[in-house]
Amino acid sequence: MRRTRLARTALALTGVLAGALAVVAGPTTAAQAADECTTRTTTKAFAAFGDTNEYFPIGGGTFETGNLSNFSLTGAVSVAGENEPWKVLGGSNSRSVALPAGATLKATFCVQVGEDSMRLFTKSPGNPGNGLTIQTTVSTAYGSAFTLTGISTPSAVWSPTARIPLKNVSGPDGKQYVTLLITNTGSGTWLVDDILVDPWRTA
Repeated sequence: MRRTRLARTALALTGVLAGALAVVAGPTTAAQAADECTTRTTTKAFAAFGDTNEYFPIGGGTFETGNLSNFSLTGAVSVAGENEPWKVLGGSNSRSVALPAGATLKATFCVQVGEDSMRLFTKSPGNPGNGLTIQTTVSTAYGSAFTLTGISTPSAVWSPTARIPLKNVSGPDGKQYVTLLITNTGSGTWLVDDILVDPWRTA
């Protein structure tokens, strides 16, 4: 389904900034983002898990092309020949990304005001001490706000994450820029697949 989101004028800016800003920072420009705010192609990717909201993938976030150019990488990050088993974005999908211990995957992309959460699929290495952190920093010329999510699972199975909030910072054109940083903080190799954003405000 294709839905075009129009830029919105930020309302009640003073109240938003008071409640949402974590750190005052300089502007993040569109040139820094691998993904601009464009027409969204959405699907109910998490319907099997009781979440019937629509989601769209960030650029390169399905890993199906085998190209990681939309991401900044540290460590021996690679494309893996294994997909999340539900194949929520297509039955022919067959790839994910592998993050060995200490590796990071980073991307910056555009969201509109109201595109306020994201989810993805992860697979644990299934050994003691495994851990994955997912940090999102939402930025505009008015400042930035971040969320840090930790994931640790005891068995090596695929699972969807819970809703990861994208805090509203509110730029004058309705655009905000998310920097996503995924870090393997444990031992073994984590797999990550289908990084998806909810385009409609859910809370």
